[in-house]
Amino acid sequence: MLMLPRIGLSRTIELTLTGRMMDAEECRAIGLIHYLVDRPEEVMAKTREVAEMMAAKPAMAMRLTKARFRQVTQPAFDEAFENGGVYQAEAFASGEPQATMRVFFAERAARRKARTEAQGRAERQCRLGPTSCQRPGLPATDDGFVAAIRAPCGGHA
Repeated sequence: MLMLPRIGLSRTIELTLTGRMMDAEECRAIGLIHYLVDRPEEVMAKTREVAEMMAAKPAMAMRLTKARFRQVTQPAFDEAFENGGVYQAEAFASGEPQATMRVFFAERAARRKARTEAQGRAERQCRLGPTSCQRPGLPATDDGFVAAIRAPCGGHA
């Protein structure tokens, strides 16, 4: 129950029993993550920004603070893994998790196949001319974005 003190009993139970995944915005809203970026290309820049901010702090203070955080959190982490191991062993002995994972991976493979086929159709449509690259909802003036989606076929810009 590592999440319990971080997100509360009600949300922990709901997520555990439903298997619902929280999106990034929900995680940020409840304090599980602190930074979101708009595009994948921005991840490294944000990471460096935060790392540089931390590196600018006094080394001794950072080391001692991190040691104190480990001292406070490690026992709960260890207890959760110890207790969880008992339940995991029982679950895996039943075969249920393995069956569930097989279904999950089969569904994921089907989604990936469908996505690949859809991308292939889009590329074939794109070869028909520039207007077929303009997917609904994309602003025609955003050259950077349009160019990015046109790249697979060589683009028409």
